[in-house]
Amino acid sequence: PRPADGPDDSDACWYFPSPQGTRWDEDNFSADLRAANRDAGLSWSSLDFRHTFGSQLAQNGVSLYKISQLMGNSPEICRRHYAALVPEAMADEVEFEKINISQSM
Repeated sequence: PRPADGPDDSDACWYFPSPQGTRWDEDNFSADLRAANRDAGLSWSSLDFRHTFGSQLAQNGVSLYKISQLMGNSPEICRRHYAALVPEAMADEVEFEKINISQSM
């Protein structure tokens, strides 16, 4: 982010500028991350970090709705990707009562 009182043009001072001195975006971030990982002998991608972020949120009990808001996805996409990571935690949220079907008829 830029300072609140900074100018709105592209030459503005950024608190955390990209190496090019501009705003971080998905293109320059991914390229710089690939280069840093290559130099370190790692094969992680920005998608790996993104998935780790979502996974950690899910494992720490953050709702799928909140995860979807933080990650810019729909709740359905987050459910497909992250709900299965903590099935025992999700089962604790729902209580089922045994029903004797023969008695209820």
